[in-house]
Amino acid sequence: MDEDDLAYSIKVMETALQKKGFADMSGYRFGDEVAKAQGYAPVGLYYGPYPG
Repeated sequence: MDEDDLAYSIKVMETALQKKGFADMSGYRFGDEVAKAQGYAPVGLYYGPYPG
């Protein structure tokens, strides 16, 4: 993960500091791909091996 990706991820996760419940946190915890597959809202995060 490069510095830009890290900075972006931190900004996105800061928006979740007051959220509660698995449905609200799924995208932050597992990434958008898993969240969507489980019927939860994507939040703009990727989880998994980064290319490169």
